[in-house]
Amino acid sequence: MKDKYSGENRSRVFGNIIFGVVLGLLTAVLLLVLFSVIMSLAGLKVGTAKVFSIIALIVAAFVCGLVTAKKAESKKLLFSALSGGAMYLVIVLISAAAFGAPFTATVIFKLLICVISSAVAAFVAVLRESGKRIV
Repeated sequence: MKDKYSGENRSRVFGNIIFGVVLGLLTAVLLLVLFSVIMSLAGLKVGTAKVFSIIALIVAAFVCGLVTAKKAESKKLLFSALSGGAMYLVIVLISAAAFGAPFTATVIFKLLICVISSAVAAFVAVLRESGKRIV
């Protein structure tokens, strides 16, 4: 029995995940820049930055999962969740390298948020593909 994810197919799967992660990271950066401009123009307190960063993370993970699910041929939920988790791990590694951010329980919580958001995006992609109404 031939493995469905060997050779060329496996590289396509990894390529789809990497493409989703890159688009998710770009979305996160753009949203964070937009939110920082809003914060500076509106004179908001520093505490709102945490809320904005979580919103940007959720939207970026959703975009990451949606793109991965659209490009995947099968196992869309699995690959979307993996791409959301990979996107957040890249963010954590960049933060640790740049700022020496410690590994805390909030890191695990935000990882779960990314994986769940990406999985929800996979459900949305599958429902839209099948022509069923979402709401």
